[in-house]
Amino acid sequence: MQTASADASTRRYYRIKHADASLIVMDDPPATNSIQRFLEINQRLSGIGANVPKIFHYCETEGFVVLEDFGSSHYLHAITQTHRSMESRYTIYETAMTALSAIQNQADSGSLPGYNDELITTELGLFRSWYVEHHLNKKLSQQQETVFTEVVELCRHIFAEQPHCFVHRDYHSRNLMLTNSQAPGILDFQDAVLGPVTYDVVSLLRDCYFEWPEEFVEHFCQWHRRQLPFEVASEEYRRWFDISGMQRHLKVLGIFARLWYRDGRAQYLADLPLVLRHIRRIIPRYPELTRLGVMLDELHPS
Repeated sequence: MQTASADASTRRYYRIKHADASLIVMDDPPATNSIQRFLEINQRLSGIGANVPKIFHYCETEGFVVLEDFGSSHYLHAITQTHRSMESRYTIYETAMTALSAIQNQADSGSLPGYNDELITTELGLFRSWYVEHHLNKKLSQQQETVFTEVVELCRHIFAEQPHCFVHRDYHSRNLMLTNSQAPGILDFQDAVLGPVTYDVVSLLRDCYFEWPEEFVEHFCQWHRRQLPFEVASEEYRRWFDISGMQRHLKVLGIFARLWYRDGRAQYLADLPLVLRHIRRIIPRYPELTRLGVMLDELHPS
C-alpha cells in the first residue's frame, strides 16, 4: 500500500480492484485543499516525464482521487532486502538521484509557495512543542531558547543562501516506488515548494528510516553538485546540505513525536534515534552548532 507522508495525518489511501487492475483511492478532507494541490503538482511533474501516478478520476468537492497503483515495493523495502548487494542499492539510488535532478532542472516551480522564514520557523517549532515538551516532557530554559533562536536564524540564512528550485519536500525511500519503469514511482508530492536546492537531496541521502555509509552519501552529494546548472565549491555545497539536513531532522523529531501523541501512530518512535544521529553527526563539523550539541546533551542526560 502506498503510504501517506509523515505529517499528513488526515490523508488515507485505499487499494481497490477494478476489473483486472488495482487502483489507489486517495481520500483527503476537502478543507485541506490537498486534492487540488495533488492534481496541480501531478500535472507539473508528469509534464516533464516524471513517473507520477496516472489520474483516472477525481472529485475535489468530496476530496478523493482514483489513481494508478504503483504496488507495494518502495525503495526502503528494496534497499533493506538482505540479498541485495551494495552495487544493487547504488543503482537503485542512482535512478532516484537522476529523477530528482530532472525535476530540479525542468519542473515548473512558478507560483509554488516559498520555503520562507515563516515556514522554516513554524517547522522548527515542532521540535520544541512536540519533541521537547510532549516527548521529553521538558521546557527549554531561557539559555536553551537563545540557542534555539540561533539555530532558526542559521537555517534561515542557509536556506536563503542557496539557489531555489522545485522541492518535493518528502523525497525519501518510503515515497519512491520500484516500478516496471527505470524511474522511481514518485508519491506524496502535493506539499511541494520553491526551496533550497539541497533539501530533497538530504531527504533522500539522510533518510529517516535507513542509514547509508558516509562514503555513499558523499559520492551522491558530489554527483548532484556536478549536475547543478551553476558552479558551487564542494565545501560550500556540503555546508548547504548539512545545515538543510539539520533543519529537516529537527523538524522530523517533532513530526514523529506528534504522530504518536496526537495521532496514535507509535511506529515512528522507533525512528527517533536515527534522526538524532543524523543531527549529532554534523554538529562537530560546524563551530556555530556547538551550543546546539550542548543543548541536546542537556535534553538527553542519559
